[in-house]
Amino acid sequence: MRNICATPEYRKRWRERYGNDPQFREKNLRRYRERYANDPQFREQQRRKAAKQWLEPESAFEQDPEAYRLKKHQNAERAREMYRERVEYRWIKLLRNRLRFTPRYCDEVVWALHKPVLYPAKTNHTCATCGHARYGGLKLWWQLKNEPEKHDCFGPLPHRGSVERPPDHNKKGDETSSTGAAP
Repeated sequence: MRNICATPEYRKRWRERYGNDPQFREKNLRRYRERYANDPQFREQQRRKAAKQWLEPESAFEQDPEAYRLKKHQNAERAREMYRERVEYRWIKLLRNRLRFTPRYCDEVVWALHKPVLYPAKTNHTCATCGHARYGGLKLWWQLKNEPEKHDCFGPLPHRGSVERPPDHNKKGDETSSTGAAP
C-alpha cells in the first residue's frame, strides 16, 4: 500500500495550501508546538535536526553566496516583523539584551521567582522546565530561587508567565501588575 502523504503531488498541494491558507498554517503550527511541548522524543529529534543543520550548512549556501545573503535577509525580515507585531517577543528581546549588555541590571533588580545568571562564557545546563540540554550552552540562564541548582532557559519562561516584570518596571500610570507576565 502506498503512503499518499509521500507522493510529490500531495506534498505540492500541502505546501501551496500551507503558503496560502493562514488558518491551515496556524492549525499545523499549533499541532507542531503541542507535540514539541509534550513529546520529549519528538523534541529531541527536532533539536538534533536543527543542530545538524546549524553545524553543517547546506551546500547551496556554501556554493552560492547570493542564496546565503537571501536567506539572511529573509530571517532578518521575519525577526523585524515579529518585533513589530508581537509585544511579548519585543519585551523578551529587550529584556534579554538589557540583561546581557548591562550585567549590573541582573543584581539591581529583584525578581520574584528567578535570578538571572550571566556567565562570561557559554555554559551547559539542562533547562528545568522544558528539559532541553542547550547545545553549545547559553550565557544567560535563569536560576530558580527556590531550587538554586536548577536553571531555566529563556524559551519557556514567557509561556509560563514566570518572567515577571521587575517591581521598578511599572511607571506612573502603568496599569499592569509588577508580577504579571510579559505584555
